[in-house]
Amino acid sequence: TKFVPNGNLETAIHGSGEERLGLPLDLTKRLDIIISTAQTIVYLHNLCDSPIVHCHLRPTNILLDENFEVRVSDYGTATLLWSHLQQESRASSSSSGATMGYIAPEVAVKTQVGSQADVYSFGVVLMEVMTKKWPTVSLVSESGEKISLRQWVATGINGGGLVTVVDPFLTEKMSEREGEKMLNLLKISLLCTKEIPEDRPS
Repeated sequence: TKFVPNGNLETAIHGSGEERLGLPLDLTKRLDIIISTAQTIVYLHNLCDSPIVHCHLRPTNILLDENFEVRVSDYGTATLLWSHLQQESRASSSSSGATMGYIAPEVAVKTQVGSQADVYSFGVVLMEVMTKKWPTVSLVSESGEKISLRQWVATGINGGGLVTVVDPFLTEKMSEREGEKMLNLLKISLLCTKEIPEDRPS
Protein backbone atom coordinates (compact mmCIF):
# COMPACT_ATOMS: atom_id res chain seq x y z
CA THR A 1 0.00 0.00 0.00
CA LYS A 2 1.40 3.38 -0.97
CA PHE A 3 1.94 6.03 1.67
CA VAL A 4 -0.72 8.72 1.37
CA PRO A 5 0.54 11.92 3.04
CA ASN A 6 -2.75 13.78 2.50
CA GLY A 7 -4.76 11.12 4.30
CA ASN A 8 -8.28 10.36 3.16
CA LEU A 9 -10.97 12.50 1.60
CA GLU A 10 -13.04 12.70 4.77
CA THR A 11 -10.15 14.27 6.69
CA ALA A 12 -9.37 16.57 3.76
CA ILE A 13 -12.96 17.84 3.72
CA HIS A 14 -13.87 17.91 7.39
CA GLY A 15 -10.52 17.88 9.18
CA SER A 16 -9.83 15.84 12.29
CA GLY A 17 -9.70 16.39 16.03
CA GLU A 18 -11.59 19.18 17.76
CA GLU A 19 -10.97 21.96 15.22
CA ARG A 20 -12.32 20.07 12.20
CA LEU A 21 -10.97 22.64 9.74
CA GLY A 22 -10.13 20.40 6.79
CA LEU A 23 -7.82 21.37 3.93
CA PRO A 24 -8.38 24.47 1.76
CA LEU A 25 -9.41 22.50 -1.33
CA ASP A 26 -10.27 24.77 -4.25
CA LEU A 27 -12.74 23.78 -6.96
CA THR A 28 -10.03 22.52 -9.32
CA LYS A 29 -8.61 20.17 -6.70
CA ARG A 30 -12.04 18.89 -5.70
CA LEU A 31 -12.95 18.36 -9.34
CA ASP A 32 -9.74 16.37 -9.90
CA ILE A 33 -10.58 14.17 -6.90
CA ILE A 34 -14.14 13.63 -8.11
CA ILE A 35 -13.04 12.74 -11.65
CA SER A 36 -10.32 10.35 -10.43
CA THR A 37 -12.80 8.61 -8.14
CA ALA A 38 -15.30 8.25 -10.99
CA GLN A 39 -12.58 6.83 -13.26
CA THR A 40 -11.69 4.26 -10.61
CA ILE A 41 -15.31 3.14 -10.31
CA VAL A 42 -15.60 2.87 -14.11
CA TYR A 43 -12.45 0.72 -14.12
CA LEU A 44 -13.83 -1.61 -11.43
CA HIS A 45 -17.16 -2.00 -13.19
CA ASN A 46 -16.04 -2.24 -16.82
CA LEU A 47 -12.33 -2.94 -17.21
CA CYS A 48 -11.51 -5.64 -14.65
CA ASP A 49 -11.45 -9.27 -15.80
CA SER A 50 -14.40 -9.86 -13.47
CA PRO A 51 -16.41 -6.66 -12.89
CA ILE A 52 -16.31 -5.52 -9.27
CA VAL A 53 -18.84 -3.61 -7.20
CA HIS A 54 -17.00 -1.82 -4.40
CA CYS A 55 -20.04 -1.74 -2.06
CA HIS A 56 -18.37 0.52 0.50
CA LEU A 57 -17.43 3.73 -1.31
CA ARG A 58 -17.15 6.64 1.10
CA PRO A 59 -14.61 9.44 1.79
CA THR A 60 -12.65 7.40 4.35
CA ASN A 61 -11.87 4.90 1.57
CA ILE A 62 -10.72 7.55 -0.90
CA LEU A 63 -7.03 8.10 -0.13
CA LEU A 64 -5.02 11.10 -1.35
CA ASP A 65 -1.30 10.97 -2.16
CA GLU A 66 1.16 13.87 -2.12
CA ASN A 67 -0.32 15.22 -5.38
CA PHE A 68 -3.91 14.62 -4.23
CA GLU A 69 -4.22 11.76 -6.69
CA VAL A 70 -6.86 9.25 -5.65
CA ARG A 71 -6.31 5.72 -4.36
CA VAL A 72 -9.61 3.96 -3.61
CA SER A 73 -9.17 1.45 -0.79
CA ASP A 74 -11.12 -1.15 1.21
CA TYR A 75 -12.15 -3.77 -1.29
CA GLY A 76 -12.96 -6.17 1.54
CA THR A 77 -16.68 -5.70 0.95
CA ALA A 78 -16.47 -5.69 -2.85
CA THR A 79 -18.64 -8.20 -4.69
CA LEU A 80 -17.92 -9.77 -8.06
CA LEU A 81 -20.89 -9.20 -10.33
CA TRP A 82 -20.79 -12.66 -11.79
CA SER A 83 -20.69 -14.14 -8.30
CA HIS A 84 -23.74 -12.12 -7.31
CA LEU A 85 -25.67 -13.41 -10.28
CA GLN A 86 -24.81 -17.01 -9.37
CA GLN A 87 -24.97 -16.78 -5.58
CA GLU A 88 -27.26 -14.00 -4.37
CA SER A 89 -26.87 -14.98 -0.75
CA ARG A 90 -23.11 -14.44 -0.90
CA ALA A 91 -23.61 -10.99 -2.38
CA SER A 92 -26.09 -10.15 0.37
CA SER A 93 -23.63 -10.95 3.12
CA SER A 94 -20.80 -9.01 1.50
CA SER A 95 -22.94 -5.90 1.08
CA SER A 96 -23.99 -5.77 4.73
CA GLY A 97 -20.92 -3.75 5.70
CA ALA A 98 -21.93 -0.69 3.68
CA THR A 99 -22.45 2.49 5.70
CA MET A 100 -25.89 4.08 5.99
CA GLY A 101 -25.89 7.50 4.40
CA TYR A 102 -23.80 6.25 1.50
CA ILE A 103 -25.70 3.03 0.87
CA ALA A 104 -28.18 2.82 -2.01
CA PRO A 105 -31.84 2.30 -1.05
CA GLU A 106 -32.12 -1.01 -2.89
CA VAL A 107 -29.17 -2.43 -0.96
CA ALA A 108 -30.59 -1.34 2.39
CA VAL A 109 -34.05 -2.75 1.69
CA LYS A 110 -33.50 -5.76 -0.57
CA THR A 111 -29.80 -6.56 0.02
CA GLN A 112 -29.23 -6.44 -3.74
CA VAL A 113 -25.81 -5.51 -5.04
CA GLY A 114 -25.25 -4.04 -8.49
CA SER A 115 -22.97 -1.48 -10.10
CA GLN A 116 -25.65 1.20 -9.68
CA ALA A 117 -25.17 0.94 -5.91
CA ASP A 118 -21.66 2.34 -6.36
CA VAL A 119 -23.06 5.10 -8.58
CA TYR A 120 -25.39 6.07 -5.72
CA SER A 121 -22.52 6.10 -3.21
CA PHE A 122 -20.43 8.19 -5.60
CA GLY A 123 -23.27 10.70 -5.86
CA VAL A 124 -23.41 11.04 -2.08
CA VAL A 125 -19.63 11.51 -1.92
CA LEU A 126 -19.91 14.18 -4.63
CA MET A 127 -22.51 16.05 -2.57
CA GLU A 128 -20.29 15.86 0.50
CA VAL A 129 -17.26 17.15 -1.40
CA MET A 130 -19.20 20.14 -2.72
CA THR A 131 -21.21 21.02 0.40
CA LYS A 132 -18.91 19.96 3.25
CA LYS A 133 -21.95 18.42 4.92
CA TRP A 134 -22.11 14.95 6.48
CA PRO A 135 -24.63 12.66 4.71
CA THR A 136 -25.02 10.60 7.88
CA VAL A 137 -26.40 13.57 9.87
CA SER A 138 -29.91 14.95 9.33
CA LEU A 139 -30.11 18.55 8.13
CA VAL A 140 -32.89 20.99 8.94
CA SER A 141 -35.00 22.72 6.29
CA GLU A 142 -36.25 26.30 6.55
CA SER A 143 -39.52 24.92 7.92
CA GLY A 144 -37.67 23.08 10.68
CA GLU A 145 -38.14 19.64 9.13
CA LYS A 146 -35.31 17.09 9.27
CA ILE A 147 -34.17 16.23 5.75
CA SER A 148 -31.43 14.21 4.06
CA LEU A 149 -28.40 15.73 2.35
CA ARG A 150 -29.97 14.90 -1.02
CA GLN A 151 -33.20 16.70 -0.13
CA TRP A 152 -31.21 19.65 1.16
CA VAL A 153 -29.17 19.92 -2.05
CA ALA A 154 -32.23 19.54 -4.29
CA THR A 155 -34.19 22.17 -2.37
CA GLY A 156 -31.22 24.53 -2.29
CA ILE A 157 -30.35 24.54 -5.98
CA ASN A 158 -34.02 24.72 -7.00
CA GLY A 159 -34.80 27.58 -4.64
CA GLY A 160 -32.08 29.36 -2.74
CA GLY A 161 -29.21 28.96 -5.19
CA LEU A 162 -25.63 27.76 -4.84
CA VAL A 163 -24.67 29.95 -1.89
CA THR A 164 -27.20 28.17 0.32
CA VAL A 165 -25.77 24.75 -0.51
CA VAL A 166 -22.10 24.82 -1.51
CA ASP A 167 -19.17 25.01 0.90
CA PRO A 168 -18.68 28.77 1.59
CA PHE A 169 -14.95 28.38 0.87
CA LEU A 170 -15.90 27.73 -2.77
CA THR A 171 -18.58 30.40 -3.18
CA GLU A 172 -16.71 33.25 -1.49
CA LYS A 173 -14.85 34.29 -4.64
CA MET A 174 -16.40 32.12 -7.33
CA SER A 175 -16.58 33.25 -10.93
CA GLU A 176 -19.67 32.79 -13.09
CA ARG A 177 -18.02 29.85 -14.84
CA GLU A 178 -17.11 28.21 -11.53
CA GLY A 179 -20.70 28.66 -10.39
CA GLU A 180 -21.93 26.86 -13.50
CA LYS A 181 -19.49 24.00 -12.87
CA MET A 182 -20.62 23.63 -9.27
CA LEU A 183 -24.28 23.68 -10.25
CA ASN A 184 -23.66 20.98 -12.86
CA LEU A 185 -21.76 18.85 -10.33
CA LEU A 186 -24.64 19.05 -7.88
CA LYS A 187 -27.12 18.14 -10.63
CA ILE A 188 -24.96 15.11 -11.43
CA SER A 189 -24.97 14.14 -7.75
CA LEU A 190 -28.78 14.24 -7.75
CA LEU A 191 -28.92 12.03 -10.85
CA CYS A 192 -26.54 9.53 -9.26
CA THR A 193 -28.67 9.32 -6.13
CA LYS A 194 -32.04 8.72 -7.75
CA GLU A 195 -34.05 6.13 -5.85
CA ILE A 196 -34.57 3.76 -8.78
CA PRO A 197 -31.21 2.22 -9.86
CA GLU A 198 -32.11 2.20 -13.57
CA ASP A 199 -32.64 5.97 -13.48
CA ARG A 200 -29.03 6.61 -12.43
CA PRO A 201 -26.22 7.19 -14.96
CA SER A 202 -23.94 4.24 -15.61
